[in-house]
Parts: sequence; C-alpha cells; structure tokens
Amino acid sequence: MEEIADVEGVKYNSVRVKLREAMKRFDVRSKAHLTALAIRRKLI
Repeated sequence: MEEIADVEGVKYNSVRVKLREAMKRFDVRSKAHLTALAIRRKLI
C-alpha cells in the first residue's frame, strides 16, 4: 500500500482508510476478495 500512496501522491494512511471503507461497503474480509469482486464487476 505504501507504493500506491507514493504513486497517487497521498499518505499511506489515506490509502489504508479507503481500502477499509471499500471492504466494509462491499462486505468482504480480505483484499483478495475485494479484488475478485472488483474484477467481476468490471471496476478494474
């Protein structure tokens, strides 16, 4: 996540918080599950 923060020009904590919010919104427990869901929904 530190690399993502560097690329996006934001703080590490901002990335961490947004990731947690997305996981809560989609009711998933892992980053892998969140990624799979995003791929299925063609978000990425």
